[in-house]
Amino acid sequence: MLAYFKKRLRLEIGALVVVAILASVFSGGLSPYLYAAAIQGDNDGYYRMAIVIQVLLYVGVFYIWYLVDSVARKIDRTILMTAGVILLPLAGLLVYFFKEHGIKTGSISALSVIFLLAIMQFAESFGGWLVIG
Repeated sequence: MLAYFKKRLRLEIGALVVVAILASVFSGGLSPYLYAAAIQGDNDGYYRMAIVIQVLLYVGVFYIWYLVDSVARKIDRTILMTAGVILLPLAGLLVYFFKEHGIKTGSISALSVIFLLAIMQFAESFGGWLVIG
């Protein structure tokens, strides 16, 4: 029974990684247009919109990871921990991992999140490169 939940958790996190990469490529592909519009002086709101899109992307991915992990492991989510993950996503998620998983598993989970963040940054740059050519 435990093997089923571990396999399911891996599948859910794997699906989240794929969605995060695709969303990062989309965000990276959208950003050059928004930055160019801001530089040309059309409206400063485009630049702000690009930043908001990117911030929401990262916050959303980290929050969904927190949600999926806590449901799969049957860990109660407190209001304070949820607020920490939403307001300071990377720090909140790292605190959650070390608090709920312990040192060994928390370290592995923390490295996974940092690796996902690096992949998302690369995918975002790749999306911008695809658009610019």
